[in-house]
Amino acid sequence: MTKVSDGERNIELVRGIHESLIAAGFEKFRLAAVNAKNWDDSIVRLPEAVRPLMQVIDPGIEIDTRHFPLPFGSEGHWVGREQWLQFWKTWLEPWDEFSYEVSNFDSAGDDVLMDLAITARGHDSHVPVEWVLSQIWTVRDGRIVRMRPYGNREEALAALQQARGSGSDPTDGE
Repeated sequence: MTKVSDGERNIELVRGIHESLIAAGFEKFRLAAVNAKNWDDSIVRLPEAVRPLMQVIDPGIEIDTRHFPLPFGSEGHWVGREQWLQFWKTWLEPWDEFSYEVSNFDSAGDDVLMDLAITARGHDSHVPVEWVLSQIWTVRDGRIVRMRPYGNREEALAALQQARGSGSDPTDGE
């Protein structure tokens, strides 16, 4: 029997979340996030097949974009499921259409590095947008505890390498 490493298990967890959201129709997730009153309401609004996946989002989840300002006022630091939902609301509300593909998964300890190719169309402008970026998702004890976006894979790899060299957590704030 082949033993699965923690890194492989973490990759499969992160990949599984994204593949399930994409398969269920990411637009349904977008609408659930945008229209939800709170975390519990967002879960109810999700497709049934996706609901159990949200349980792997740790109650203390962090999204940290202080090092990489995103559009629409998405620069900052969000902690907890309610703020996780607020981040996604802020990020997804300005779009009429939003889809993405994930690729190039790699792990470093608790961290999973992945690339995203986003395709979207602005709600007011109707302008199509294509964007490629990378994210580091941190997994501890089978739960997603942190997500950080980067402008590209090289920036994300540099953050991981810097953290390894300093002995700190690569996803801690600057």
